[in-house]
Amino acid sequence: MKLPKNLLSVLFFLLLLGCEKNIESNLTYQKSKLKYSFIETQRELLAIINSSGGAYMNKVSFFSNLPAQYALEDCQSTWKIWYNQFLLLTPYRYIDSEFNIGFDENQSYFDLSGINYGYVDYTVNQPNGGIIKDPVNYPNINQVGMISWHQLGDEKNASLGFHVLEFLLWGEDLSLSSTGIRDNSDYLQTNSENQRRMNYLLDASSYLKLIVNDLNVSSSYKKNFLKSDADESFTYILEGYNRFIQEDLIDKTILKPLNSQDPFEELSNFSDNTLANIKSKVQGLKYALDGSELFIESETDGYFMIDFISEVDNESAQNILNSLDRIDASLSQITISFENAIQNTSMSEKLSTVVSELNNIKSVLSTLKENYFNL
Repeated sequence: MKLPKNLLSVLFFLLLLGCEKNIESNLTYQKSKLKYSFIETQRELLAIINSSGGAYMNKVSFFSNLPAQYALEDCQSTWKIWYNQFLLLTPYRYIDSEFNIGFDENQSYFDLSGINYGYVDYTVNQPNGGIIKDPVNYPNINQVGMISWHQLGDEKNASLGFHVLEFLLWGEDLSLSSTGIRDNSDYLQTNSENQRRMNYLLDASSYLKLIVNDLNVSSSYKKNFLKSDADESFTYILEGYNRFIQEDLIDKTILKPLNSQDPFEELSNFSDNTLANIKSKVQGLKYALDGSELFIESETDGYFMIDFISEVDNESAQNILNSLDRIDASLSQITISFENAIQNTSMSEKLSTVVSELNNIKSVLSTLKENYFNL
């Protein structure tokens, strides 16, 4: 029996509508899976970071009891590990406060860079300057004081944070060929100034560890996040990732020192650790998109953003992965310190390639947000 043409049209329309509903339902399920991986990835990173923070504090405590050169160098090496691992969380710091794990409260205390380091301790140009050398105006070295002094009078007047510790550990960087050259003699307990410096290192370190430990995937955070609308939450999350790529990684970390040609603009100036910092931030972006590497030894069946992108647009997923590969290749070809690289034509081109590939990833994520996470 032949069906009327108008009936066939209706049946075809209903079939098409059913397919669209199945696709929409499937994406709803996939988005719910993304929520769990978003939470668990941060939980894994926090565990790694808090472990390295504990290792750093152990070295600082040992150094305070035995201020030998090798003990100072142990503090330096564990600081590098702790800070590089902390930077893995950077993509999450730019997400709207409703969907982040508590960065906003202490954002300015974590790692303000380009600091006025002479605010805390002596420099070549101000040999008697800084809080540590001024017991008259700053009689008590303690955390209460450090909090009150932070950014007092100028936002660059940092009294707390990773880069204050970096300056206390390495001292002023006066050369393109080496790091800062502070040694353990600044901490030998032979005078009140050195005692104040050691107390400052101890208290500033313990406060930073405290506020980093306060970052937490709490049960209430998890509950509220899982209840939130998936399109709304991942719209804010993808916007946060793109803010991180543009404002932090491209503008602040790479282009600001590259365009100014000023080595003092680099992120980790005193320790010459900036290139490793950039690699850590890129790794953080990788984990934000695909945290599967963090769960190799667990039974967690992760489903990550790159898995979602592969399902809805495999070409875009491959585009992102290719850009990340090119970023890794370019960074691996930079064989000199960052402060030297920004003044070297060949190495600067590698950094420009990194920026170009980051812009490509940002563009792909923007399109993804518009097409699949519309509010």
